Amino acid sequence: MTGKWMARIAAPVLALLMIAGCGGGSSGGDDSPAPPQTFVVRTAALTGAQEVPALATDAAGKGAVVVNAATREISGGFTFTGLSGNATAAHIHKGAVGVAGGVEIGLTLVTDSGGVPVGAIVPAGATLTQAQYDSLLAGELYFNVHTAANGTGEIRGQITGQGGNVAAVATISGAQEVPAVSSAATLPRLKRFALPSSR
Repeated sequence: MTGKWMARIAAPVLALLMIAGCGGGSSGGDDSPAPPQTFVVRTAALTGAQEVPALATDAAGKGAVVVNAATREISGGFTFTGLSGNATAAHIHKGAVGVAGGVEIGLTLVTDSGGVPVGAIVPAGATLTQAQYDSLLAGELYFNVHTAANGTGEIRGQITGQGGNVAAVATISGAQEVPAVSSAATLPRLKRFALPSSR
């Protein structure tokens, strides 16, 4: 079930990245492609041990966010399993590892076909403030999911994972072929760049 949900969230996130790269053609007769937009990608693994105080639970979750570095528009979310009961809310909070913090972004719960929450996503069009973006880069934002039994949070995941964490979108066209070909077709293409580990 989690794999199917991740497939559902992956497609919109990829589509958002592709759409973001479609803007900005050329001006003044210059056929050179617009510079690619850069995206920051961060991942998280949610556990009860990361809650403050730590919570013994078999529940777990995984997720990611994608942020346009120029506009700070954010997308993404996470999936979870094994909670003590249905999720009642999910958020992105601000707080360093081991520190409980306030809500920065309310997330939208996503349910399975039976109406049971299985994940949460960032609302469409959400944009980080500069302070929130700086907090993300500093590793001070975390996912948190709440249940009736654990109102302050049952599992938490610091949004710090950096495996292959910068992405850019480039537009592919016939004009860029060597030699150039005449074609009206274009295709936004996601490129990923691995960064050295910060640890």
